[in-house]
This record gives sequence, structure tokens and C-alpha cells, in this order.
Amino acid sequence: MKKIYSIFAILLLSLSGLVWALPDSNPPLYKIAFYTIDNRQASLDYLHQIRTHLRESKKAENAIQEKWELGFLPTFQELGTPDEKTKLWLNSQFAVDKIVLIKTLGASLQVTSIDVRKETIEYQNQLPESLAKTLLYDFFAYLDKRNLYLALSTFPSGTESPVTVTSLKEKYKSGQNVSFDLEAKEDSYVYVISIQENDNSAEPKLLFPNSVQTKNYIRKGEKITIPGKTNDLSLTYNSGKEKVRIFTSKVPWNQMDLKNSDNKGFYRLSPLALGSAKSLQTVATTGFLGADTQVLELKFEILDTITE
Repeated sequence: MKKIYSIFAILLLSLSGLVWALPDSNPPLYKIAFYTIDNRQASLDYLHQIRTHLRESKKAENAIQEKWELGFLPTFQELGTPDEKTKLWLNSQFAVDKIVLIKTLGASLQVTSIDVRKETIEYQNQLPESLAKTLLYDFFAYLDKRNLYLALSTFPSGTESPVTVTSLKEKYKSGQNVSFDLEAKEDSYVYVISIQENDNSAEPKLLFPNSVQTKNYIRKGEKITIPGKTNDLSLTYNSGKEKVRIFTSKVPWNQMDLKNSDNKGFYRLSPLALGSAKSLQTVATTGFLGADTQVLELKFEILDTITE
């Protein structure tokens, strides 16, 4: 009997090791703290409504808090930088990614979101309380975009990919056109983004598909240049470090809106507006990265000058 128990224990340990070795299927979420900046019950009610919705819809991780009222009004100067008191307060909030402030001003509701790491206001809107649902829907839709950017930036990459990339240099001069060649090793939908290397919250640039190369189902053996060899598209960057992430999948990203209003140049990635202000339901922004999604990540640097 002891031998059976021992074998069973070893099996459990082996299985648990396999489970922990698997990629995390849960998308990354921002950790958010919430405060009211006035002493009104209405503000507190809105605060808990937002927290509950984000928890139930799994769009954010709510911070554990002992108090909800903030004893001062955070102040940001003309250039968007915090004053000294606000800066010290933000430095003390190292356990969270964002802070959401709720304020009711007379018959109006104001929602503000602060990026703790960047020490900037990233979202602020104010509407009459009669349009509170419209305001909350707008905020949730904004957070959907941020979650989308985070998922695209942090989805695990691997060494194996259904595509190969050539002619992407490690260094480019600021203002120099960047392009590279891609070849499919199997039939796949392909999406290519670039994003700042050290800023997971930045908006990715969707390089492919684009307004010129609209079809992104690539057949095995097919080769393309990104962006296409045309005067209609040029890819340039200011100095800094960038990463290119190439996503392949057997199904298209039907939950994403990939078009600009003028259908020119590079598209912008946005979740489709499938919800409504009445229901406060917005579309999930990370489920499109399915189990068959593979990511190849490459990095390059943009320099002011290049020494030959």
C-alpha cells in the first residue's frame, strides 16, 4: 500500500510540474486602485459599480484597499507632469499599475485614470449624471484598448513559428525606412505589429495587414515584403528600441477593427464596438489570441547616427 501511495505521489508531482510548465492561459491584467476625491455617497456608489463590473468581466485586477476616500486632489501641471505632492503619492503606489479617481461635481460625474508608472493622466472624461452609463461605457471601452495593447505586447513568444523573417536589420538610422521579408512555412493568418520595447502600454503599430496589403491569409511558400514596396506606405521611427511581433493563427481576428477612418496608411487596432452603453458590456479583447496562436518576436534599434 505504501508503494502505491508513493507512486501516486510521484505521479501527482509530475502532473503538477506539467501544469505549471504550461503557458499561462489567463491574459495579463492591470492592477487598479480606486478612490473618490470628494466625500459624497454618489461617488462611492459609482466607484463600487466600476469595481464590480471590472471584477465580474475580468477586465482588471482590483487592488485590496482599506479606504476609498483620497484626502487630497492630485494635481498635474500644464505639461502633464504631477506636482511634488502628487509625485510623492504616486511613488508610494508601487503595488498598482493604475489609479481610478471618481468625482461627482454637482450634477456631473468625472472619471480619471492615472498611469502610475508614467505618472500621467491617461484618461479623463466628465458628463452629466444623466449620462453616467455612457461615461462608464466609454471608460470600459478605453480600458479594453489598454488590455488589448498589453495582451499583444506580452503574449508569450517562442522559437518556432510558421513564418521566417529575413532582411530585418538590428539597427536603423532615425528616419530611415524599415522593411523586411516574410515567408510562410504553412498556411496561416498573419498579423504583424511593432511596439516600443520597454512600454507594454503603448499603442502597437499594425504593420500588416494594411491599406495596401489587405489580405493577410498567407499560403505555404508565399513571400511578402512588409510594408509593401510602394510609395503609399513608409515605415520610419524616431530613436529608441522597438520590437516586431508576428502573430500567426488558423483563424482571423474577427473581434478586431483593423481599419482607419480614411482607409489609408497603416491600420489601427481597436476592439469592435459590439456592446452598448445600456448594458455596459464591451467586447472581450484577449480571447482572439487562441490556443493555436504563435508569436515570433524580433528586436531592432533606431539610432540618431550609425557608425559604419
